[in-house]
Amino acid sequence: MACSPKGVLKIRDYDVLAEVARRDSNLRIHRIAIKKIRDVKFLTDVAGSDDDELSRIIAVGIIDDGSVLVERAREDSSSDVRRAAVEKISDEKILASIVQSDSDAAVRLEAVRKISDEDILVDIATNAPDEEVRRNAVSKIRDESVLIDIVRGDSCGGVREAAAKNIFDESVLVEIAYNDCDGYVRSRAIENIHDEDVLEDIARNDSFNYARRFAIENITDESVLMQLIPSESHWSVRRAAVKKIQNQSFLLDIAYNDEDWLVRKCAFEMIDDESISIDMAKNDSNWQIREEAVKKINDIDVLVDIATGDSNRYVREKVVEKIDDNEVLTAIAVEDCNWHVRRMAVKKIDDEGILVEIALNDSCEDVRSEAVRKIGDETILREIAFNDSSAYVRSYAIMGIDDEDVLIDVARNDSSWLVRRNAVRKIYDEAVLIDIVYNDPSEDVRRAAALIIEDEDVLVDVARMDSSRFVRSVATEEISDGEVLADIARNDCSDYVCTLAIGKITDERVLEEIIDKRPEEDVRRKALDRLKQLQGS
Repeated sequence: MACSPKGVLKIRDYDVLAEVARRDSNLRIHRIAIKKIRDVKFLTDVAGSDDDELSRIIAVGIIDDGSVLVERAREDSSSDVRRAAVEKISDEKILASIVQSDSDAAVRLEAVRKISDEDILVDIATNAPDEEVRRNAVSKIRDESVLIDIVRGDSCGGVREAAAKNIFDESVLVEIAYNDCDGYVRSRAIENIHDEDVLEDIARNDSFNYARRFAIENITDESVLMQLIPSESHWSVRRAAVKKIQNQSFLLDIAYNDEDWLVRKCAFEMIDDESISIDMAKNDSNWQIREEAVKKINDIDVLVDIATGDSNRYVREKVVEKIDDNEVLTAIAVEDCNWHVRRMAVKKIDDEGILVEIALNDSCEDVRSEAVRKIGDETILREIAFNDSSAYVRSYAIMGIDDEDVLIDVARNDSSWLVRRNAVRKIYDEAVLIDIVYNDPSEDVRRAAALIIEDEDVLVDVARMDSSRFVRSVATEEISDGEVLADIARNDCSDYVCTLAIGKITDERVLEEIIDKRPEEDVRRKALDRLKQLQGS
């Protein structure tokens, strides 16, 4: 029985669908038919005997008969089918038996995820051979005595860690923190320990930096934290301790002297003294710390000194963000060696005379463009639009020009499609736009012209003749002539243009013809949808 995917979607008779599903060799059609069938006997047969794995999964997804689902979960040769069946089983004893017997880890894991009975979970957690299955079961157990047995006896660190997470008996947690061989398990236990003597001992002596850091995070005695930092070898542990300290003189010592810049930065962020900020902004060897220091400085003279003296452009950019003095900004915009910094300064300058000088003279197109965007003098903008070497700069100049003669000149003669396009977007002379839509070599420029043209005869011409589907699509959207739209829908080589035309057709016979004759599935689908819309279905 020959049938198309579209045809299957229109079939309402279950017997016909079943016949299609049995006989059609096209797997896509076969699967679509199965999705539409609700006959339990037929679906059960598909789930049990269809050669196509995905078809069996589809059938299992529709079936609600628990006995069929259990049979598929236990007997299907495909682990994906078995897992699909397990997803729909709610009997926890059956799920437990699947955890014990299925050969595939993903199926066993799916089964254990659906179990909530603690007795069953305990049995799985203590007896399942699969570590991930045990870990998942353990994560749902709340009986602390069971969890303690697991954390003391399971061979897998991940399982013990899951158990430790829900243990709150501090004496047991201390035992784990001192004795477990896995650093992550110790760390998980340490999270719930509050005995400061134990925490200090762990912070001094545990070999695993995560464990020491977790201990640090639970210590509240600042004097202990201050004693621990000098001897701690790992930067992340020192930083965790620094975050908890308020003593400004101690923080100052860390900010200047710690061997790791991240620790120094953390300490510095907690110091509120502008003189320290100035010193670090001027003298620290690390640019990230200098940049952070600049954020805290309000002294304009100091900021200017940094802006002209710092070797790092990110630091200088941060300074520019804080400066509002036009004279200082001008000096930076003209003299800084880095274009990012100059552009940042230009963004904050309001003096048009200075902006003009920069727009005409800066060596970097990004800086010139930034200046051009802020210039209002059309005479200057005209000069830039005709003469700047960068299309990027010229295109920004065009945005500020309203003189149509200038725009037409640029639209016809500029070497860059980007500049021509920006000029076309501001032109209203229909004759000029028509000339451009017929003759410009760039599809982007022609498209910009087509978006503005109102002459439907021209648009029809463009929709039929232009080499670019993007240009044809713009013209097609503006056409109202049904015969032209039908011609486009029948003959255009672009699916996208065809579907645009179809969306505007009102003649049902044309749509039926397209459904029958166009080979492209997307085009036929669009025609069918449009036909249904017109018929009110």
